[in-house]
Amino acid sequence: MKRPKDYINLMPKAAPTPRRVPGPAAVAGALFVLGWAAAFGWQWKEQLDLRERLAFESLTKQERLRQLDALYRELGIAGPGGVSAERATLIIGLMNERVEWSEVFRQFSLIAPAGLWFDSVEGKAGERAEITIRGGALTYATVSDFLRSMQKTGYFLTPQLVYAQKIRIQGQDAIGFEILSAIRKGKGAK
Repeated sequence: MKRPKDYINLMPKAAPTPRRVPGPAAVAGALFVLGWAAAFGWQWKEQLDLRERLAFESLTKQERLRQLDALYRELGIAGPGGVSAERATLIIGLMNERVEWSEVFRQFSLIAPAGLWFDSVEGKAGERAEITIRGGALTYATVSDFLRSMQKTGYFLTPQLVYAQKIRIQGQDAIGFEILSAIRKGKGAK
C-alpha cells in the first residue's frame, strides 16, 4: 500500500536549472589540454625539421666524401684504410686550402638580386683567396643589396665596394661597379 507521502508532494515543482557556467577547474583543464596539444604540435614540427636537416647533412657528408675520394685519386694516395696520419693531415690541409669555385658561383646565384649582372669575375687562390667582381646594376640600391647579401653569407670575407658610378649602356642609365672580396677556403666555407 502507498503511503501518503508517496503521492502527496508539498514541495513546489523544481524550476528548470539554468545552464551552468564552467568553473575555474574546467577552464584550467581546457587550457591545459590546449597547451599540451600546442606543445605536441610544436615538437612534431621540430622533429620534421630535424629530419629534413639530417637528410641535408647526409647529402653534404656524401659530397665531402666524394671530394675526399677525388683528392685521394688526384694525389695518388691509397684509400682511407691505407692512409697514415701524416698523409691524412696533408689531405685535410690541401682541402682547406682549396677554393671551391662551384660553391662561389652557387653563392652568387643565391644572393644576386634582380637587376644586377656580372661583366667579369676574376678569382685567385693564393695565400688569400680573393675574387673581383665587375658588373652593372639598374640602381645604386641594387648594388648595395648585393654587397649586404655578400656580407651576410659568411662565405665572402670583408667585401669592399671599389667603385660604383653611373654609366650608359645602350642609351640607358645604369650603375657600373667593382667589388673586391676575400673568400673562405675549404671546409671553413659554409
